[in-house]
Amino acid sequence: MSPAAGLSPGSTRSIRWRLVAAFVGVSLFTLLVVGAVFYAFLGGYVVEKQKDLLLEQVIEVAEQVEGVGQTLSTGVVGGRVINALLRADSAVTPDAMRRFQTDPGSPRADMFVPLILESVAGSADDTVRRAATLLGEWSRTYTTGDQRAILFEYIMDEMSRLAWDELAGEAGDWRRALVPNDMALLAILRDSASAWWDQRETPAVERRAAIVAASLTSALTRTLDEHGDPDAGGWTWSRVRGANIRHPLGIRAWSALAVPVQGGTSTLSPLSGSGAFGPSWRMVVELGPEVRAWGTYPGGQSGHPASSAARSDWVFPSRTAFALMANSRQAAARSRVMASR
Repeated sequence: MSPAAGLSPGSTRSIRWRLVAAFVGVSLFTLLVVGAVFYAFLGGYVVEKQKDLLLEQVIEVAEQVEGVGQTLSTGVVGGRVINALLRADSAVTPDAMRRFQTDPGSPRADMFVPLILESVAGSADDTVRRAATLLGEWSRTYTTGDQRAILFEYIMDEMSRLAWDELAGEAGDWRRALVPNDMALLAILRDSASAWWDQRETPAVERRAAIVAASLTSALTRTLDEHGDPDAGGWTWSRVRGANIRHPLGIRAWSALAVPVQGGTSTLSPLSGSGAFGPSWRMVVELGPEVRAWGTYPGGQSGHPASSAARSDWVFPSRTAFALMANSRQAAARSRVMASR
């Protein structure tokens, strides 16, 4: 209808807005009705599915930190390693402190390996004796070229599974079991007659020697099946464990995956089995009249996949060197300037 027919332009706009408002109102009402019907019939099902999804996500996170969250406490690891490094160096320089951050030593291995070997010292089983010999060859360090660390990791997995079998539940689902950490396992490893060594599925009463021997047998079999002969190169630490540095945008082609790194379970530079959990920001600060600092983190500051900092500076922090502040006065002045902006 045109204005000439008796309807003004203002009236036309008013009718249009009313139609829009009516359409929006009907749409919202329809959504409310559909939502109410959906919740009434499917609400309970959706809630349960969300619970299951949340549980799976929790399990996934737990698996990502496998080998880190279940190990010795950070204080025990850091205290033992750092104290040993400081005692061995009378004049710690920034370069030495940067090297400390990727020290491959493991207090966990130092405490467990002697007890494991002691537990099976009198075994007549050829497989157990072979596993013990291979474990005894280990330097107890997680260097990229190490050939025995993976056997120790599998032994620890098996010992934990067998020692805490009572906690896995009737279904034996270890992903949902609350398993004690390595400090508890170390405690019972020192007690050859601990009741925890007994297996609930067998009529016999097992003791430490039997369970540790079974752990070595299973671990050696698994290592051979998955990585081949001990001296064929398949046991090399850099080939069985690496860090996964994912690009902030999640683009696989721009990520650095399976990066060989020095470090492992319960080292100063820990690394989980999935390679998704480990140290990120590394920093060393030298205090004095001239304050200097060095730092790096996975992927580099820019996130550029072609940047050398994306891999090398983080993997080899001793090679990283950039001064953040020339001196404390400049740092204070820069802070005042930034605060005034």
